[in-house]
Amino acid sequence: MVDPQTDDVNKTIKAAHYIVLAIVGLTVVNSIFVILLDIYANVSQDVFQMPHHRHYAKRYA
Repeated sequence: MVDPQTDDVNKTIKAAHYIVLAIVGLTVVNSIFVILLDIYANVSQDVFQMPHHRHYAKRYA
């Protein structure tokens, strides 16, 4: 027969493991999201860069 106190401790430890796993999982997902957002921002900045006015005026004058 299982001791009720030991069973409660095992349930608490199992719940703590799930909480830690959830925190680690969310951290990984958030890190990937930030990395992808940084890549997208850099690509967008390069693609949609506005020309500098002086260089634009010299080139098309």
